[in-house]
Amino acid sequence: MSEGMANLILAIGWVTVVFVGALGAIILIQMITGKIDLGHLISEPAKPGQENPEASLSRFQFLVFTFVVAMSLLLVIVSQKDGPAFPGTISPDVLALIGISGGSYLISKGIQTSRDVGLEKEKAKQKEAEGGAEGSQPPTA
Repeated sequence: MSEGMANLILAIGWVTVVFVGALGAIILIQMITGKIDLGHLISEPAKPGQENPEASLSRFQFLVFTFVVAMSLLLVIVSQKDGPAFPGTISPDVLALIGISGGSYLISKGIQTSRDVGLEKEKAKQKEAEGGAEGSQPPTA
């Protein structure tokens, strides 16, 4: 590889690092100033008529597993014999575990959505039945 190409790769690397660092700093500043609220990061949105949101085990599990995999990858990168370097391959087992974690989150969201839709339909049927029953009674004087 020529010296010019090596310098170009190095420059692109530095630009990427500075960009990602600046983006991270902006996000961190917005979190500190309260513009980004992480108070309900691992909870489901509050349902109508409900004061507080409910905690979500699937969101918590996905968040924790993401940090575990990220820290493990960082450890692998830092502990290379020839100095810090990205591994040539990432184990298919790790990728499968990430997929399982993400899939379990998506499945739980699907179950919650179908449950909520079913509850809404049931409430609509009850209101319709109550409305029909009230309309069939003769008026009282």
